[in-house]
Amino acid sequence: MANERRSHMALRTMAWLVNDAPPYMRGDVLDAGAGSAPYKRVFEHNTDSWTTLDARPVADIQHDFDEPIGRDGEYETVLCTDALQFSRRPQLAVSNLAGCLKTGGHLVLSAPNCYYEDQISRWRFTLGGMGELVEQAGLEIVTLEGLTGLMTMEAEHANMIGEYASAIPASFRGFIGHFDRLYPMITAVIARKP
Repeated sequence: MANERRSHMALRTMAWLVNDAPPYMRGDVLDAGAGSAPYKRVFEHNTDSWTTLDARPVADIQHDFDEPIGRDGEYETVLCTDALQFSRRPQLAVSNLAGCLKTGGHLVLSAPNCYYEDQISRWRFTLGGMGELVEQAGLEIVTLEGLTGLMTMEAEHANMIGEYASAIPASFRGFIGHFDRLYPMITAVIARKP
């Protein structure tokens, strides 16, 4: 079940990026917490350069974004997906990432707001908490949203939505939607450096 949840969350993040992020994925991009840089192939045709940063030796820059990155104002876009939960100090990490942005640049950030079923995640990010993190870093929120909810994800795993959606009473479907908006599995934000 843990791998299914992780796959589901990765697919929802990818759908959000493909649908909402293209106008903001431009110029010189810093992919923070990049791992194998799965999003580079999706967006590299819109960008001038793509630099990866990761604490592990898999990136162009091996660096922990809890520490000052030392590249102030170098990037037009900073992308950070599914990595902030590993930070020791997420407020400092978001501030460091914001510092890498040029004026008018965008931070494209997503992180889980659910139990991730691993031993190294430290944090969960609600909509309000994520909004506060980016605003305290001096950024203006462009969009802030939850991606898929726990109820929807569990229903999809049980094949309820696909096979039995018409059998679910409308009032219960409304409850699922309401619950999912309150408790999203992933919190995603696009923010601009003024």
